[in-house]
Amino acid sequence: MVCLEEIAAIANILKTAPASTVQLLHKIVNDEFYSKSSRKELKKFAGFSQNYDIEARKDKILKDFTKTELITVCTILGLNCAGSAKELSDNIFKNLSDLASLKNNFTQQLTDDEDEDSAPFSLESTNDANKQPLTPPIYHLPSPQYVFAPHF
Repeated sequence: MVCLEEIAAIANILKTAPASTVQLLHKIVNDEFYSKSSRKELKKFAGFSQNYDIEARKDKILKDFTKTELITVCTILGLNCAGSAKELSDNIFKNLSDLASLKNNFTQQLTDDEDEDSAPFSLESTNDANKQPLTPPIYHLPSPQYVFAPHF
């Protein structure tokens, strides 16, 4: 079973983000008050149980959260931040219900990024750049008419 700490990007946010940011995710996942141990508990979160009433929880979150707060939670989870508050809430709960899928999304994003960055320069262009002599930058001095001279 996948938990939030197994998703490196989310684990890092839970570790380094301000308490006010982490509290937003905590409010979605847990009805209890935020405490010093809440970050650790969030890292161990493995998704909602199958008998959990997600629809009732979504309704409560839609009433309690602003759209900006929902966007912040989407950002923590690496989700798309576009859409209405209801769409954001649906997306959050869908992904928190299936953390394996959420982890795969992060893994896929990392793989896509590596594919794009795997060969930013060709070997030929690197060799050509090495053949060209480096020239120091040329600095132009101001012409004498623009030199400031104090008048006494």
